[in-house]
Amino acid sequence: MSAAAGERLSRRIKGGRKYFFQDPATDALLASLLKLMAEHWVARERLMSLETLILQKGLASREEIDDFEPDAAQAAAWAAANAELIRKVLAPFEEMGEEASQ
Repeated sequence: MSAAAGERLSRRIKGGRKYFFQDPATDALLASLLKLMAEHWVARERLMSLETLILQKGLASREEIDDFEPDAAQAAAWAAANAELIRKVLAPFEEMGEEASQ
């Protein structure tokens, strides 16, 4: 194994970032939208799977699922997960700001 193989690869593209649109903000918006769509679909697919399993096994009724409210600890954990999702979705704008400051 060469010395270079063990080194961490740079996340920067040599020669600068390649843009698809004239305005880099449009690229950042598109990247955010695509990340959000991917995250949304994963969550939706898991939710549909879990609801199907719960209903098939008779573990809860549709009404119980619809009326569920998290306790304080769950609500705090969900708020943290929501903040992480927002961070991921808005990351392209942060990267754009970092590039502009260089």
